[in-house]
Amino acid sequence: LLFFMTPILWKPALLGPFMPLVYLNPFASLLTVVRDPLLGVEISPLPWLVCLALAVIGWSLALLVAARLRRSLVLWA
Repeated sequence: LLFFMTPILWKPALLGPFMPLVYLNPFASLLTVVRDPLLGVEISPLPWLVCLALAVIGWSLALLVAARLRRSLVLWA
């Protein structure tokens, strides 16, 4: 379902006044950061902030899980 909600096959401008709702989907911001420079479009700061927030949240969750499961994790050196 997220595939159809993410502007991969359609452009966000097609939504008209509902275009800001696209950025509630985090995958839309990730796609914007990758796609727009390739198309020669300038990126607004909002998708960068969303990507930064996703990275911080993801790393925080990963560190919490790693700390909690530290004894059961198998690490090869």
